[in-house]
Amino acid sequence: MVGTVAVQFPVLIQAIAKAGHEVAFHGYDHTPLEEDEPVRFRRDTTRGLQLLEDLIGRKVVGYRAPIFSLTRATMWCVDAFASLGLTYSSSIVPAANPRRGFPGAPRHPFKWPGGVVELPAATTSIGGLIVPFLGGVYFRYFPTRFVLHRLRQAAAGGLWTYLHPYDCDPGEGFQRVERTNMVESVILAFNRQGTLKKMERLLKDRTHAPLRERVAAGEFAEAPLISVGQSELK
Repeated sequence: MVGTVAVQFPVLIQAIAKAGHEVAFHGYDHTPLEEDEPVRFRRDTTRGLQLLEDLIGRKVVGYRAPIFSLTRATMWCVDAFASLGLTYSSSIVPAANPRRGFPGAPRHPFKWPGGVVELPAATTSIGGLIVPFLGGVYFRYFPTRFVLHRLRQAAAGGLWTYLHPYDCDPGEGFQRVERTNMVESVILAFNRQGTLKKMERLLKDRTHAPLRERVAAGEFAEAPLISVGQSELK
């Protein structure tokens, strides 16, 4: 959840939590990390986490960087994760990407210094290229059979997906999306009609405990510890 959304719609956040969903933090105002800096990041994350915790009455331990903006250039944010009380992040696309990819990062769960678990976006190989396939606009455009086939191939360690509200709302129509060019905005605007049905099919018989519980239970305890600057990230 974005902090400013929680400010505007606090009752919605509480309803989500009461329905049994985990609430995690997605940045205070959806500023990508390359436009942020360490002092402001720590300040805004602290107040955003506190805001969510006050609304739902429990600690918030999950984080996703806006627009998967945890990249090689923004790894400074990792230093703050553990001290902010986070136990996991899902903030990287471990592949080359036109926008904010992190090629060379592990494609499976690993731990940052301080022990915070990183859960990379699910990727698959197509013609030698590593591409995301299980969330957002990627999920919308790939055929359902392709997604399910690749899921069966890649799901040995468990996977996680994501959608934005606009991924499911064909009535929104075309809008020029902030921080995108015209081509990207057009791609984001279309192919929304069947998203929820596709997601329902994907999740059939595949639901699991919330990520906070899976991390706390030690499911990712054996994930490798990656030091900032280690060879795997070069």
